[in-house]
Amino acid sequence: GILIDAALQITTSAVIHSLGASSDLALNGSITSPGGSVTLRANEDVSFTSSAVLSSGGGRVRISADYDTSGLLSSGQIFMADGSNLDAGAGEIDMTAPGNITLGRVNTTSEGRLTTLLGEILDGGDSTFDLEGGSFALRAPGGIGSVNPLDTKISRFSYLNSTSGNVQIANVGGITVGSVDGLTSSFAINNTRISATSPITFAANTTQATMTAQALESGTTNYDNITVQNGVILTATTGNIIFEAGDRIDVQQNAVVTATLGEIIFRSGFNDSDNDGSMQLAGTLSSLAAGQRITLDLNSEQGATQTGTGALLATRLRLLSNSSTPAYFNLITSLLNDVDTIAATTSGYVYYRDLDDLSISSIAGSSGIAAMAGIDTTRLVTEGAAVQIISTGSLTADQPIRTTPTAAAGSQTVGTVDLQSLASVISITDNADIFADGAVSMTAAGGIQTAGEVTTSNDNVTYNSAVTLTGSVAIDTS
Repeated sequence: GILIDAALQITTSAVIHSLGASSDLALNGSITSPGGSVTLRANEDVSFTSSAVLSSGGGRVRISADYDTSGLLSSGQIFMADGSNLDAGAGEIDMTAPGNITLGRVNTTSEGRLTTLLGEILDGGDSTFDLEGGSFALRAPGGIGSVNPLDTKISRFSYLNSTSGNVQIANVGGITVGSVDGLTSSFAINNTRISATSPITFAANTTQATMTAQALESGTTNYDNITVQNGVILTATTGNIIFEAGDRIDVQQNAVVTATLGEIIFRSGFNDSDNDGSMQLAGTLSSLAAGQRITLDLNSEQGATQTGTGALLATRLRLLSNSSTPAYFNLITSLLNDVDTIAATTSGYVYYRDLDDLSISSIAGSSGIAAMAGIDTTRLVTEGAAVQIISTGSLTADQPIRTTPTAAAGSQTVGTVDLQSLASVISITDNADIFADGAVSMTAAGGIQTAGEVTTSNDNVTYNSAVTLTGSVAIDTS
């Protein structure tokens, strides 16, 4: 084997190869190049002690373990102790091993390519960033930061994890999941978890069992955002997709976010400190497995809006906001939404349109979110907000609709309720009483069947279609 135990100054470029069968190459000192390439090869392991430094001054760095494949891909690893430093400046970095790659500090402002044929890419410690600089392609069938997330300060990465383990990245600064070194899409066999202290952007397709993305709140407005770019497909095959953005969530036109068997949970204004947060949904959210849900949670900030290209596709839709100022849902522009059941607890108005049959009903609790029933727009506000629900098919309400605060009616009577079935019937059960801080209107092409009571705060109740009373009905307009 070879042990470099002092300072080695390279004048141009160098290849250092530990040639013996099953021989190692260990760096305990430093290797410095003024800009030439540096190549380290071992027929077994390559290791860096905690004091080891390799600086190429912008030259390309290549590190290979089991270079002669004498281990038949069963051995050979790259190990960097915590505190070790590999700095290529603007030069590219290639690290290849059949076994694990354990990281100290690896830095390039250009592109890094880390490939283990059978093992994992591991966090070597917390004294430095594991990866720092520009773009990285990470290939590891056994996991990438599977137990301890990789601590990174990079701008872009792609990942391929095909056999076991997880992909976990904790980034300082904004990060993009995009195409790097021919990895035009990313894949993880199990769970992917990405956190960043500023924006997260999905610029290439990604597939994994579950996905959690957190753009942590920094206090700068319209900054801590999660964006799925135009045309990008993000898929969770067996579990949930969770977005938690300190500011905004933006799913752009032609983007598709799909939880094949799980839920989609979006939280904007998450842990908010700058009074900024919203959702712009121009793409498709799909959670179509039986009993699954899409949850849109605005927390305490602004609103969620759709364009005509947006689509919410699920068996259940939950809308949440929690603020002393209105946080609203304007989901009425698109003609593509198709959910079976809707429930909402909000501080702002709820406008929603569905292309098929729709029920205003109850949704059981899941994923730490409490059970919900009906639509209530009075959460933490003194003025109720409006409700407008339009269904192309039948519209059934078997849980209450409330726009009147329980403490007292508001002074502005803006909590109107407008229910429409464009091609079928409206059915109101005796559990679906309406308490409106404004006028109530119902219109249905196939008529209205109601056993629900209606109470307004000194405003009108209008049935614009034929009405069949299916129970004892009281109407109180104060």
